[in-house]
Amino acid sequence: MEFTNPADPANAAFDYFTSNPDVVTVDENGELTAHNPGDAFIRIRSLSAGNSSYMVVHVPKEEGMREPVEISSVSLTTAEGFDVLLPRTVDVTWSDGTASAEEVEWDLENADLSHTGSVSGKLKGTSFAVKAQITAHPAGMTYIIDCNNPNSPWYAQTDAYADLYNEVPDKVASDGTWGALEEYGKQDGNASDSYDPGIWAPDGHSIDYRLPLEDGKYHLEFAFKEWWPDSVKDRPMDIS
Repeated sequence: MEFTNPADPANAAFDYFTSNPDVVTVDENGELTAHNPGDAFIRIRSLSAGNSSYMVVHVPKEEGMREPVEISSVSLTTAEGFDVLLPRTVDVTWSDGTASAEEVEWDLENADLSHTGSVSGKLKGTSFAVKAQITAHPAGMTYIIDCNNPNSPWYAQTDAYADLYNEVPDKVASDGTWGALEEYGKQDGNASDSYDPGIWAPDGHSIDYRLPLEDGKYHLEFAFKEWWPDSVKDRPMDIS
């Protein structure tokens, strides 16, 4: 494809822009190079005349090319003001049935790694998106309880920086120590998802925990997930 400047064809000069360099790049001479399947918006601008032209480039997927079916979730916990350490790789399950650990190129420009939010990235050398979810807690955390989740990564990440009172993610209280006041029903699940495993109590029965604390003011946060059928999802939750 050629571009000329009608006002001065002998000295025509252009610049070029691609909206998606992971799919297509364009050099100073206007030569396009395809990298990955997808679409890219290309702008061609005349530097002398000031007008622009546009086109969309589509790079088709090669026959038999594998794509990620599932990319492992990235959930990180930190204290406010302390940067999390982003993982170098994520686990990927591919469309051809294989699985592998793949490097991630994180977009760290203007990224905030020490407060609640998210950071985006891509599998190295591809346009496949990866996202890390960051949860930042107050630096003076005393307890973090992940019910019925002994392998809780949420607890482990917090315990790495906080001087927690609880030495395990959850337990039944004994001899006046912290924990659940009795054994409750257990819902097992994916340990990497803190909303999946948990505990439950029959209708009309409360769930009670003992958390010994020193005198002072404390901020409490709670998070719940309902496992009940749709017909009873509006059941009330009271905290006291």
